Amino acid sequence: MQEDYQRELENYTQLWKVYTRNSLEQDFRNSLYSTLALVFVPSLVNVYYIFRQSVLKNAVRFSSIISCLMIFHYNLNKDFERFVRKDTKDSNLARLYMQNISKTNIIFPYFEKETIEIVKQREQGKNQQ
Repeated sequence: MQEDYQRELENYTQLWKVYTRNSLEQDFRNSLYSTLALVFVPSLVNVYYIFRQSVLKNAVRFSSIISCLMIFHYNLNKDFERFVRKDTKDSNLARLYMQNISKTNIIFPYFEKETIEIVKQREQGKNQQ
């Protein structure tokens, strides 16, 4: 059990490194915008409620942070789903790490179809040459 957790943690770490190498690329544009929203939206909500007092100001402040985190998480997952459909070095590594994580985490996608499609495309490219 502990070994599985350590392997999963190592795969998450490697997956995060792939993300940091590619975070400013076109593939992760939505998660970049979500990160900017995560920084600026709660700050703007705080500035708004400094000048306009309300009974619900603390609830709105807290909910703005939570909603921005949820939107970032959603966009990051969608960006990774699009990213692993490519046939580049980093996307192949990301797919490998995600498949390793999915062995112990059943809610993590496995990307079996995408891997088979990429292998078929490679074989067709070799046959055409």
